[in-house]
Amino acid sequence: VLFIFKSKIAEKLNSRILRAEAYESLVCDLQDLVVLVGLGLNILFGWWWADPIMAMVLIPFLIKEGLESFRD
Repeated sequence: VLFIFKSKIAEKLNSRILRAEAYESLVCDLQDLVVLVGLGLNILFGWWWADPIMAMVLIPFLIKEGLESFRD
């Protein structure tokens, strides 16, 4: 939700800094979600490997966002 509102305001203000901050919020939220899902799977099913696997799911997204930040 925070990402959506920040993105809308950034577009209205034509602010690259606020747009970057919106994506920072999105990345933080995704990281939190990945940790919760990984730990939840570990607690519910004893899958100790679920947290590292879930973290690797984020790698392509983080690389994409990092490369876009250098282009902008």
